[in-house]
Amino acid sequence: MVTNPNLVNATAGQRLAARAVDSVPLVVLALVAVLVPGRLAVGLCAAGAAAYLVWTWLWEAGSGQTPGNRVLGLRTVNEDGLAPGFAAVLVRNLLLAVSALTVVGPWIMTVSNLWDHPTRRQGWHDKAARTLVVDIRAGRDPLLTGGRWAGAAAPAPVPAAAPATGW
Repeated sequence: MVTNPNLVNATAGQRLAARAVDSVPLVVLALVAVLVPGRLAVGLCAAGAAAYLVWTWLWEAGSGQTPGNRVLGLRTVNEDGLAPGFAAVLVRNLLLAVSALTVVGPWIMTVSNLWDHPTRRQGWHDKAARTLVVDIRAGRDPLLTGGRWAGAAAPAPVPAAAPATGW
């Protein structure tokens, strides 16, 4: 049971570990494509990688989950604490793909939340996509509890004016 009613930003280490878990199927498919001779193996591995990427895109867009997020207890949400949606996840993933032009780019992008304000901890790709990654084991899961602002302190009600009394 979560004892913290607030949203807790995922740490850079958690995000990095989740990204590593998400990468395992792609690494395995790449190894198979390299080690098994023949065009058929390469084609099947490429098709498998494409299917995996589409599946994780759809899953994350609708639920904020990826295999790594699931294992680490994280969730990707939009800035209102709701499912991020297809466009936001596409933006995040395209920026990660562009960062892959260098070997360490995706890993740096993943931990770029270290350089953001402590109350938000958005990575560069999160800022562009307007998403947050939250730790749903340490804090509240906004997708299941009404969004980012659910349970936030509401302003105190303004007392009604006293009725006018005649003398």
